[in-house]
Amino acid sequence: MGSRASTRKTKKTTTRRGVAGALLAGALVATGGIVAVPALTAQPAQAATGLAVKLAWSKNFGIAGKPVAKSSPMVATLDSKGSSVLIGDRAGYERAFHLSDGTNVSGWPVSTGGIPVDSTASVLGSGSTARVFFGEGNSGSPTRGGYRAITAAGHLAWSVKPAGQPGKAATVGVMTGLAIGNMQSNASVIGGAMGQTQDLIDAATGKVGRGFPWFEADTNFTTPAVSDLGIGGRDVIVEGATPPRESRSASATRTAATCGS
Repeated sequence: MGSRASTRKTKKTTTRRGVAGALLAGALVATGGIVAVPALTAQPAQAATGLAVKLAWSKNFGIAGKPVAKSSPMVATLDSKGSSVLIGDRAGYERAFHLSDGTNVSGWPVSTGGIPVDSTASVLGSGSTARVFFGEGNSGSPTRGGYRAITAAGHLAWSVKPAGQPGKAATVGVMTGLAIGNMQSNASVIGGAMGQTQDLIDAATGKVGRGFPWFEADTNFTTPAVSDLGIGGRDVIVEGATPPRESRSASATRTAATCGS
């Protein structure tokens, strides 16, 4: 009997935790904002009476129809107040909040002029010299946006608008996050665009690298990874890709050298 009673209590606790987790996730989707919740201390199942969640702070900055959608939070240190969280939204803002109390980092949010941001930020460095990188644009408005670098204080460092196709004047947006690696320069960023090219860009200057834009023959929605595979002492690019037309029923992974070949 004792064993059965313990089993029933464990199942009841698990059910309560599952419901609470679902409600919290639903609230995040509905508000289009961001919340900070302290880590919970695990309790023995037989002693638990339910899941208690204490809200540290919340920010509801969603505009109807233009929420935080695909941009995941990224943690970085941008000033003397410690860690902050970075995120983009479809209203056209890149935001930075102090994790300690939810206040805006000085100089943030940064406006894109109404261009949606679905990418997850990447960050190089820490403190006042940190640099934040976003891809700007989404598939709902694929001709708007590009690559952008922002200083820790929220100022534009550089922006690059990728070409839709080689030799064409039209530009396109960027829905992917930007990977940071030791490529043509000691710090470069790389990401695909919603045209048929991708760019490797010097993180400090915004200069497009040798051999780029690289023709990919299709839109790229994947955030690449970079890794040192022992090729010339520099990182190489590893990313998802659409195969050639004759085998488009499958996906593929490809690697590209830092010269774009």
